[in-house]
Amino acid sequence: MVISMVRPGYLSLIQYVSAIILIFLVLWHLILRFPPLQGVESFIDTMKPEILYEEITVYGVLLVLLLVAVVFHGVNGIRSMLLEWSSNKYWTLIVNLLAIIVFLVLIVVGIHTVLYVTPP
Repeated sequence: MVISMVRPGYLSLIQYVSAIILIFLVLWHLILRFPPLQGVESFIDTMKPEILYEEITVYGVLLVLLLVAVVFHGVNGIRSMLLEWSSNKYWTLIVNLLAIIVFLVLIVVGIHTVLYVTPP
């Protein structure tokens, strides 16, 4: 439906763009876990609830962007692999619908986690 209305070339382009975005966002996400930047001694200490809460409140938009990029890249990649198995019209419809449903469910759960995090 929505995915099938988009030309395959555009989905490939979006897949490549999401990969480039992911390189920078994952690097940023890993840098946040660097202990001296958080003023703590070890990696485990960077996962304390008060530090995570502060990061979510300060970097919430970037975390949502990371979420969308990861979920789109993963779901579209799996969708592409499944569509290579068969070119049946019904198989394509089922795979596209499942991809949309999985994408939406993961995005809703992830955004809910970011928006409704409670302070420690």
